[in-house]
Amino acid sequence: MWVEERPNGKFKFCERYTDYLTGDIKRVSVFMDKNTTQTRKLARRILEQKIQDAMIVKPKHQYTLKELVEEYRKSQQQTVKKSTYTRNFHACNSIIKILGENTIVEHMTARYVRDKFLETGKAPGTLNEALRRFRALIRWGYS
Repeated sequence: MWVEERPNGKFKFCERYTDYLTGDIKRVSVFMDKNTTQTRKLARRILEQKIQDAMIVKPKHQYTLKELVEEYRKSQQQTVKKSTYTRNFHACNSIIKILGENTIVEHMTARYVRDKFLETGKAPGTLNEALRRFRALIRWGYS
């Protein structure tokens, strides 16, 4: 941490950190009225908190299942054969019917998914195929 005196008489306490996602060196700062030992300690705590807050990866948008499937389909149109796209299209429709189109993807748990799949009463082979497509969808969304 270093201190810069400003023309207005205040002090700017600065600290650098490396953003682990991008590898870029970034800077945080806080302004204080004095440059004493007590304000330095306070500034250090504030700067450490700012760095911790910046390091937390926050999603910009919480995707619903319907939005994720739409993005997945756009990608699939460009990357797979027509027959595979058609199979995945119908499988995704089944997944949306089972789990609900407005379900927020980040809030889904394994228990929720399992319970919803079992509530349908479909044959195990059918459920396994839908679950396989669901896993592929989630892996794609994660990447």
